[in-house]
Amino acid sequence: MRSIVCGAGIVAMSGVCAFTSFGQKREETVIELGGLRHVKAKLHSASNEYRITVEMLPVSCFDAATNNQLNRDKAKMYGLQALAKHLSDKPKIQMVVSGVEIVGKSSDAKFFTLTLRVPKDGIRLEESDNKPALKQSAEDKNKAERILLSPELLTRKQEYIDTMNRLTNEIMTASEALDKLPLETEENMRQVLIAIADLEEKSESNLAKLLQECDSDLLLLTVEKRDLIKETKIHHDKVLLRLKEAVRKTEPKSEKGKSL
Repeated sequence: MRSIVCGAGIVAMSGVCAFTSFGQKREETVIELGGLRHVKAKLHSASNEYRITVEMLPVSCFDAATNNQLNRDKAKMYGLQALAKHLSDKPKIQMVVSGVEIVGKSSDAKFFTLTLRVPKDGIRLEESDNKPALKQSAEDKNKAERILLSPELLTRKQEYIDTMNRLTNEIMTASEALDKLPLETEENMRQVLIAIADLEEKSESNLAKLLQECDSDLLLLTVEKRDLIKETKIHHDKVLLRLKEAVRKTEPKSEKGKSL
């Protein structure tokens, strides 16, 4: 076994061999990313694919649907980061990957578990250049995703920032979807305005719950907590500005002219 200090925790690697039910040899590597979620990934290498099983402490402070989506997305991210760590000895690397499939997930009272399938011919390693992650549409599972690996991404503070980014992106996406709804009648406009108000309430509630988690985290430095409070205000203002724009789009043209 070899252990590598990475971020706030230890990345431990060990290798064993196993066989599939068809007699195909699979190599297994265990990578402990650690961090706030105590992430552990088991990588099984076959001739043409990797199977990655991620086990982590779940997000549990939000509503059930939000918790489930966050856990699914985070476990997938951690699984791909573990794969990048397995494939490269460099502390900072990015991996462009396509064809990733989620083939299983489960949860119990303590852990959330997710299993990924990654085809080997869909993996490309590149030097880290801080490019933003490529987005993957739900309609095209083969679209490429860019995964960044850096020690800074595995800190407790970054875990909270990642959660904050995901919560904000969810609200922004939902708000943009409302822009496409028909507004032919007053009832249509009323429904859209109700939906906008619900998004505002959800965003404020989520950010407040996240701040409570940060405040109760005894392993976060005081300066880190202050930084997260500032970051929360930035996200709050960003969402509020977007929702105000969504409200403005529901106004009759004559009213828009007056407001300008």
